[in-house]
Amino acid sequence: MQNLSEDPLLDGKVLYSLAKGETLIGKKDGEPRSDIILGGIGIRSNHAVIMNQEGSLFIDQVDSSEEGTFLNGLAVTERK
Repeated sequence: MQNLSEDPLLDGKVLYSLAKGETLIGKKDGEPRSDIILGGIGIRSNHAVIMNQEGSLFIDQVDSSEEGTFLNGLAVTERK
């Protein structure tokens, strides 16, 4: 997972261990509380969810009406 920040000195890669089931990504003010907390321009309170199902990983946007979620530079428009 690439960590993006409005401060170029804070950009870089971070490693997260994904538990079985759902992992919610968003800002610290998200409700329900995010498992992976990110900050920065374009990150929503509830941004995306990663599903770990039987060893396969899938990513979905939480709210598709806003800026968007990207995976390897490509917009996520459906479950990937």
